[in-house]
This record gives sequence, C-alpha cells and structure tokens, in this order.
Amino acid sequence: MFGRLMATTDHAALRQWASCAGAQPCLLEEQGNPLLVRLKLGVEPPRPEEQAAEWDRFLAEFDRQHIALLARVGSGWHRFVSLPAHPAEGLSDLPE
Repeated sequence: MFGRLMATTDHAALRQWASCAGAQPCLLEEQGNPLLVRLKLGVEPPRPEEQAAEWDRFLAEFDRQHIALLARVGSGWHRFVSLPAHPAEGLSDLPE
C-alpha cells in the first residue's frame, strides 16, 4: 500500500518528491496554448511537444500558473491542481 496524499506548493518538497519518484521537470509547449508543467517519470515515453526543463524555469512556471502538486508519497502518482482564488479556501490536510 502506498503512503498518504500530500499537497504542496513548496519548491523543496516538490523537488524532494520528484527525486524520490524518479521524476524529471518538463514543459509542454503546444502551439497556441500556454506552457504546461509536467513531471515526467522515467517509464513514460517522450511526447513530441515535451521539453526537459531546468528546475528554476519549471518552478517559475509552476508559480506563475498558481498550482499545487498533489502526490501520493511513496509512488509516482501525481497531479497538478489549481489553487483556489481565495486563500481562506486553501489546501487542507488530506485523508490517508
């Protein structure tokens, strides 16, 4: 069984989770669409529109898009989720 769910906007926590999961930062550049951030797991085939990114560029785009990483600790499962417009509706502890 995998670990708990975590939700974070913290750059150090995001990088630590990615390192443990074997994930690399990427940006997807599709014509006519804004950049999309992606953490590519080593087992995934490359996508034509995917470009490896340095962490600084990836994290700047992550912050610009006002998103958070939702991930399961101890696995490669993850999603990026939009943050609420109002801080009072922010991230809360997630059930195990």
